[in-house]
Amino acid sequence: MKLKYCAGVMDRGSIKLRSGWYKNGRGKSYKLSYGHIQICSTDFETIRYLQKQFGVGNVYPRKSRITTIGNLSKPQLMWQIKGKNTASVCENILPHLRTEKRKVECEKIIEYYKHK
Repeated sequence: MKLKYCAGVMDRGSIKLRSGWYKNGRGKSYKLSYGHIQICSTDFETIRYLQKQFGVGNVYPRKSRITTIGNLSKPQLMWQIKGKNTASVCENILPHLRTEKRKVECEKIIEYYKHK
């Protein structure tokens, strides 16, 4: 039940295998790919629960934004995981995800880190 709940929350978040060209401190360019999971919510308890459940990632406060009517949005917390830890999270939640887009991204992340 816990993994189903976590997968339901993560279906509304961002799960991606990111890649691009980056420069190191000496100006040398290299290609880098990494898994990236990011979940934001105004429900702080949910974000802290996800981090506690998986035991990885960091929680950051997000800056309030100005809404279309000129008010500040509610404060949010963001749970973010980068790198190898995304593969273990994806392996756990993949069977419970409902969104096809996120399933495909989880499969890409798992496959990428199998060969590393």
